[in-house]
Amino acid sequence: MSGGTDDVRFWPAHLEPEAHERIDTQCSACGLRWAVHKNMAGHRLRCECGEWIEVPAQGEAEVALRGPSMPAGPPVSRRSLTDREVVDPSVGYAEPPSSFEPRHEIPTNLPMEADTLRHASVETRRKWKNRVVLEMAAIIGAFLVPQFLFHVLTDDRGHLVYLPLTDLISGVLVLVAGLSAAHYTFGGLKPTAPRFMVEGAVIGLAAAGLAMVWVGILEGWFPDADNLLRLLAEEIGLFWTLVTVGLFPAVFEELAFRGLLQGRLQAVYGRNGGILLSGTAFALAHGVSAGLPFHVAGGFYMGWLRVRSDSLYPCMITHLLYNGALVLSAA
Repeated sequence: MSGGTDDVRFWPAHLEPEAHERIDTQCSACGLRWAVHKNMAGHRLRCECGEWIEVPAQGEAEVALRGPSMPAGPPVSRRSLTDREVVDPSVGYAEPPSSFEPRHEIPTNLPMEADTLRHASVETRRKWKNRVVLEMAAIIGAFLVPQFLFHVLTDDRGHLVYLPLTDLISGVLVLVAGLSAAHYTFGGLKPTAPRFMVEGAVIGLAAAGLAMVWVGILEGWFPDADNLLRLLAEEIGLFWTLVTVGLFPAVFEELAFRGLLQGRLQAVYGRNGGILLSGTAFALAHGVSAGLPFHVAGGFYMGWLRVRSDSLYPCMITHLLYNGALVLSAA
């Protein structure tokens, strides 16, 4: 490779753009000159030396190498799509765009369907990944931090007594976090086919039956261990235990994990990636306990049910019946 100033490379390779379609730039590392098609304006290309070259947007600055025989074409700049421009949520980059098609940035506040950002620009995917990491941390923190604080500030009995308040605080924090992307958080609150509601109910009760068998095995292995659901029912009553353990998680956790997180993750990683990652986050938010296998399996199943039903209601039914059946069996 020669780095002399007389050498010029073209993009696309071996195809010299017309004078009105070209942008002239130069590698800052080796000095190699490039004549680049204007549709690369605002993007990057890799020089032969391995260094990345930022292609300036036409109209933003004069390019030093452009002479009178190389007039500039009309301004072409990279910009973000606005909310009004993206009406259909399927707009995105599910398929690779043409080599000459500039990839617009997709703002993170737009509703996007599954897999529509697979071939988006590096910058767009980076912003979306950063956003979902922050939202995941906020959701997991909303569930774990209040419980941790009440556990530290109260004794064991006080922790049980204040558990309804702890769960209510977590629910409010989830709603606050979810408002930043309401189309994902609340978009699944819509009717669906009855068969999905029935399926969710059957699977929820069946999973609860398996969990009861598992609890019985653990109680046989550790006869002196306390049954926390039984203690909670004794402290605050069966009704409030059902509300705390059954109703609150069925609503708030589904809005958080199958609504906000799964919707966001699916846009970047596809349906399967969204199900796996949101299900894993769901399990981690419940902590490492004897129920971890059920939390993992339940998170994956309800994510799959959310995709097929296009609704959060079947997931809420599954969650409510599973938790409620465990409470009634322990009381």
